[in-house]
Amino acid sequence: MDLSRIRERVRNMEYKSREDFRHDVWQITFNAHKYNDGRNPGIPPVADMLLEYCDSLLNENDENLTAAEAGIETKDF
Repeated sequence: MDLSRIRERVRNMEYKSREDFRHDVWQITFNAHKYNDGRNPGIPPVADMLLEYCDSLLNENDENLTAAEAGIETKDF
């Protein structure tokens, strides 16, 4: 998973919930730690900040996201 793939999924309206979106951002963070902890120690902290920022924006926009997810479930979008 990478940011360009997330952008593509957003543009194609492939996400059905914020959990799906967050999972992909989490996957980037997980991979950053798995593949870079020893070799590129500066990358994992940046990935952690990305996930924290994602969580912050998801919390900040909770009301709008809840309404959007309800529209997806009823196909009223």
